[in-house]
Amino acid sequence: MKNMFRYSLLRRRYRALTLVLMIICSLVFTFSLLISSSLAGAMYTYLGGGENEMILLSRGSNTPFTGLIDTSLIDDISRIDGVRYVSPELLIPLYIDGETVISRGVYPRLFREATEVTLLEGEFLDAYDYEYAVAGEELSRRLNLDVGDRLLVRSILNKAFQPIVIKGIARLPEPYNSELLIHIDMARVMRGYPGNYSSMIRIGLEQGMWSSVEKEVNRLLSSKPGDELAEAPGEAMLFYLRKYGFDPRILFIALLPPLLISLISVKYLVGGILEEHRDTLDILHGLGLSTKKIRRIFTLQFLLYIVIGSGIGFVLGLSTAIILWQVMDIRFLIHIPSLSISVYAPILVVTVFTLVSIYYITRGWGLIEME
Repeated sequence: MKNMFRYSLLRRRYRALTLVLMIICSLVFTFSLLISSSLAGAMYTYLGGGENEMILLSRGSNTPFTGLIDTSLIDDISRIDGVRYVSPELLIPLYIDGETVISRGVYPRLFREATEVTLLEGEFLDAYDYEYAVAGEELSRRLNLDVGDRLLVRSILNKAFQPIVIKGIARLPEPYNSELLIHIDMARVMRGYPGNYSSMIRIGLEQGMWSSVEKEVNRLLSSKPGDELAEAPGEAMLFYLRKYGFDPRILFIALLPPLLISLISVKYLVGGILEEHRDTLDILHGLGLSTKKIRRIFTLQFLLYIVIGSGIGFVLGLSTAIILWQVMDIRFLIHIPSLSISVYAPILVVTVFTLVSIYYITRGWGLIEME
């Protein structure tokens, strides 16, 4: 093994060509992978919620924003064994100074029991704060909101206007961090329908209690009029997306063109290198090196540049994605704060190009006949 790099089989221009090609292929593949996984992940988490959290939505609505659920259910649900909290919430899109913002009508006490809230300035909503709002940290930064600011907000759904005062700025989990929290009664006024309702109900569960709670919740739902959906937040969002024939996994189709181009490029690169190095390989064979050893030396040296090039390409692709993400400020009404970057992403990128290269190297040995 120590003599594997004693002979330099790859000529300088082919070493450079291999590096440049792998950097470009890996950069494009990495960029596509990160953008696709981040957008898909954002859709799954669009409704908020977390682990061991169930969400109730209306099956009959076209979007999770427009459904209505009777909140008289919450007392019965809160008494189910294994339920930690219940938070009815009414989502409504608003205009604030020409910007589209998602506002979430909440019962202040129930929302705080269900959500990690870190107040940065001011105070949180009280039970009777009908004309006040709490802005998420990201939203306050984007719209330059401060405690005490008076705003005139307009509902997108029914054109209703409402003056509000910013009572506090809070750091919240996404997507709440980019939303405007108001009292649910004020949200109902902005929605334009009277009644005791919400558009969704978040239910926090004890560890390992999902099946039993789901059974009891479905039993309660069946005893009341309506057509509610009880699912994990990600699955509930998929229900609405599939109504329009869309699945977030479709986004990963963007990975196919760069991967296909990479496969073709590596194939012709390996073939060209073997043809161009025919004389070198024959000389080494004539010097007494076995065919098996020559092949191992060539493979290891070639793969060294493959790994280095794909590693550099990953770093450049990651940097490009982060810069474009921040500059474009990608959002779907809610703010998506960062790219979804798995610790396995660099391993995946390097492994893909290494395995592809090994495949074509072993296939390419037929181009060189050595006695």
